[in-house]
Amino acid sequence: MSLINGKFHNKAFAVISESADFANTRLHKQKHRIPHRFKHGASSKEKGGFFDESLLTSDAHVKVVKLTGSFNYVGLRFDKYQQMVLNQISESASSTASFNQMSASFFRAGGFGNILPQDSYITLIAEDGEGGTITPSYTLSSASGIVPTSGFLDIIIQNSSSNNTAATWSFSPGGGANEIHQTSSVNEWKHRFFFTGSQTSSFALSGSESGSERGIGVPRYINGSNTTDGVFLRYLVKGKIFGDGEFDFNESQSGDFTSTSSVTFLPIREIIIHSGSVKVRSGSFKFNPTSSAVASSSGVVTTLYYQSGSTGPSGSFTGSGAISGSHVFLDVTLQTPASSGYYAVPGTHDVLHAFKGGINNDVTGSAVESGIEFLVPRFTSRSILN
Repeated sequence: MSLINGKFHNKAFAVISESADFANTRLHKQKHRIPHRFKHGASSKEKGGFFDESLLTSDAHVKVVKLTGSFNYVGLRFDKYQQMVLNQISESASSTASFNQMSASFFRAGGFGNILPQDSYITLIAEDGEGGTITPSYTLSSASGIVPTSGFLDIIIQNSSSNNTAATWSFSPGGGANEIHQTSSVNEWKHRFFFTGSQTSSFALSGSESGSERGIGVPRYINGSNTTDGVFLRYLVKGKIFGDGEFDFNESQSGDFTSTSSVTFLPIREIIIHSGSVKVRSGSFKFNPTSSAVASSSGVVTTLYYQSGSTGPSGSFTGSGAISGSHVFLDVTLQTPASSGYYAVPGTHDVLHAFKGGINNDVTGSAVESGIEFLVPRFTSRSILN
């Protein structure tokens, strides 16, 4: 049997998608699993190619089949193929005469634009990872903030993943009712977080879920037990980034959405929302990122901001563990996290440890495993130098 490039079967799409000959190695994929090459890669409209996913408004317009693990066959309905090629000719033609000549050649009797009936499917082929391996990552415009008089704060989520084709975002407490599904690579989008007396939920601002509640915030006390040292609303977000070769829910080897062992999974991250009535205090400290002794002797003078506390210096609260103590910031709006490290109290022997998820170091990225990745350091402990 002859193979295209030694890999792909030279068969009509109907045979690939329906024949019993391929039943043992065949997976029917959903529309959003069109390979990266066509969605965002070399053959995509955005990269100068012909493939325009925006024209595929129905599942009947395109079908995706995968054989033998990594070989993708995209059945594109022929009328959509004709339209895509015609659009590309129109955009690339230097003149009306040039467009007429190229389009006439394409659509002539026996030409490539007339080889199939319009309701048939032309076969496009792509191998997983042709454009490179998926590398998942994303950032938040801010991991914290004080809600203004409106009672809500909009945060931008920026998807900086490479070679990704789709994403699912889950907000606590999780489950389908708190998910946002993106069927293409979306570079950035907004999510709205509330913190008022009656509203402690978050809402989608984009996609098909726009306007729907997606996520519920949970009140957390700075000291772990009461409001004496401040309270904040915790929202959690988790991303699953799709690319070529990954599996969907209910497919073989789909993987667990709560797992971070796969590179397509990102740790759960905490977003901190402060009430508009929060009391903010500040203090001057001497900072060093790696040494408490250096911080005390010659640290860089730094002003920190935090919720008003009761046991720490300058109105802060010093914790006794990785998830207690004041969150520390560089601005009064509590949006810019301070640097992790050691903060010495001027004129004393006291040094406060400020880290994310750890007492003497940050615990982030893959080190988080199945826990929460904290994006703002806290005063987790205190040491007294001789």
